[in-house]
Amino acid sequence: MTNISQRRSSRKNQPQEERDLLLMVVLTFFNFGSGATTILGAIQILPVYLAWTVGGAVQLMLFLLQAGLTAKRTPLRKWLAIIILASASVYTSFFTYYGELAQETNEKRAMDRAIEAHNRLVSEVYTPIKDHLRDLQQEANNQRAIAEAEKQRGITTGEVGYGQQARKLDKLALDKEIKAENFQNTVNELRPLFEYNFEKLEPKDILNNDRKALSSAPQEFRNNYPELKRGDYIDEGSEISLLAPYLKVRNQEEAAFIALLIAVGVDGMAIMLGTAIVTKLVPPEERRSPVAVVGNSIATSIREVRTSFAKVNNAGRESFLAEDEDLQAAVEMVTLNVKGKGSDFLNNFYYAISEIEPHTINYSALTEKYRTDENMHNPIRAFIDKLREPRRAWVVRNNNNTEWVVPPEHYHQLVNWLQKEIKRQKFSEAEMGEEIDFGFGFSELQETPVQFKIPVNPNSN
Repeated sequence: MTNISQRRSSRKNQPQEERDLLLMVVLTFFNFGSGATTILGAIQILPVYLAWTVGGAVQLMLFLLQAGLTAKRTPLRKWLAIIILASASVYTSFFTYYGELAQETNEKRAMDRAIEAHNRLVSEVYTPIKDHLRDLQQEANNQRAIAEAEKQRGITTGEVGYGQQARKLDKLALDKEIKAENFQNTVNELRPLFEYNFEKLEPKDILNNDRKALSSAPQEFRNNYPELKRGDYIDEGSEISLLAPYLKVRNQEEAAFIALLIAVGVDGMAIMLGTAIVTKLVPPEERRSPVAVVGNSIATSIREVRTSFAKVNNAGRESFLAEDEDLQAAVEMVTLNVKGKGSDFLNNFYYAISEIEPHTINYSALTEKYRTDENMHNPIRAFIDKLREPRRAWVVRNNNNTEWVVPPEHYHQLVNWLQKEIKRQKFSEAEMGEEIDFGFGFSELQETPVQFKIPVNPNSN
């Protein structure tokens, strides 16, 4: 006894776990690298001070949790926190890796997009302006040639010299030349606005320059461009920083897949290494073979599953019994004047209720069955009013106050009662059908009173 107690006491004094210091050093380097990419990625979607704070806190907390330095007694919450923090680290690291892998390509693609939009503006606005100038200059030259021919050879009047017709043609040519010269000045002012160097410019700069150029162009030449669309110059989808990983991967960009793989690999490796830092010490006499450990684990799992199923089964059975007792405890006899069988009336109502949430009552379909007799709308409404009384609340209006719905918490109560009441009605109809010609809702020609047993207060417990 003394030896056994001494072994037990010495076991209590021994450390119950040990840490792999070398592995912790490696994990530290992994976390420094992951932390750097996390912060750099967070800077792209958050203010700098917030990115440093949030990114640093995420990585520090990840290291403390993986190294087993905190949350030792709450393993479930610990690993849940690790998964959430690691996901945040992967998400922000994606921006860093993707920026390094695809920055040059994306910048070139963005510039090509903006230049293409600029060239389209030039071809549809500035080129027609230059063509119009060329036409004016050609008209002025032609008119000047005619005026000179009239003056020197009299091609229209036959009189040589600076006569009346020559002066008229000379004035007309002069007007054309002045008009062409004035438009030339306009084109000279527009040229630097449309023809400029793209070097050291970004897409947003090209957009701003083109907006200024378009506003300076004559009105008659910019009918096709009431305003420039920002999306023609800048990829607005890529500007939604928070959705960038999803959008890039969805578009099947190779750089996005590689960036995501690297981010998941680095943080996944850190988590995998973190699971091996802390090792529990098990005395030799308490050690078991791996096969025994696996077998015992499987057996324990099976026992737990069987126990859980048994508890659920018993709870379900008890709830059904309790519900059945509640429904039959106290009832209210409600009499409604209906045409047809009472069981059919309840059947129509039963199938008008949607099986899935929200359990909407198809009131239109319900009344459509009695479209030939509008008086049947009254018992339908009276029946719904009974079901929606506060003590039952089996039927309510939806949030938009547009339809009748059955609350999810009362759906099974209502359908269970409907099934029982339909059976009771059918039994009464079969029992009384041979003794009377109508009644119990037998008559299709006239309204007859039918009694329904509705629970008074099924929600009291």
